Amino acid sequence: MRTRQVEAGARYAFPGGWRATAAVFDIAKPYFDLDRRDGVYRQLGTVTHRGAEASLSGSPLEGVSMVAGLVWLRPRVTGQAVDDGRIGARPIGRTPLFVDASADYRIPGLTGFSIDAHATYEARRTANAANTAALPARAILDLGARYRSHVGKVPTLLRLQVRNVADTFGWRVSGGGGYTLLPGRRVTASVTADF
Repeated sequence: MRTRQVEAGARYAFPGGWRATAAVFDIAKPYFDLDRRDGVYRQLGTVTHRGAEASLSGSPLEGVSMVAGLVWLRPRVTGQAVDDGRIGARPIGRTPLFVDASADYRIPGLTGFSIDAHATYEARRTANAANTAALPARAILDLGARYRSHVGKVPTLLRLQVRNVADTFGWRVSGGGGYTLLPGRRVTASVTADF
């Protein structure tokens, strides 16, 4: 599959250990989906992804590390299928805004113990080829804790996570209009040992 990509970016390290990156991009590639005329999966045009991305990482307080990033996207489909009205100009499943942020806190006085949080936000997204349906925006929060220690001489990591803390209901959509249910709240515990 032949694609074209143009990208420009910059990186800057601030005093105090903060780092920032930013970039703009323009990507074009063939767009494949179901053709509404005959239900056949084929190339229907070209999809372009124009947008910008940025991230910031650092340590605002002792023991706290964090990273946050966002992608702003303007995805568009062009070609005969769009001109004929067989598909809309927005590709299925793409969101114009995605934000991802994580923080980790190493608790003073509790060697090897840390807590963390991970949050994502996805704006409304196109849910069908005709662009007549959309999935609403959603935010997901995950929380966790980890404890690094040793069992004998073996480095060990104990991990507890609560994913989708608010039990946010939602769907994921893929090309061709396939839907899968967003996993609800779940709790996982694991032990990792480095033998």
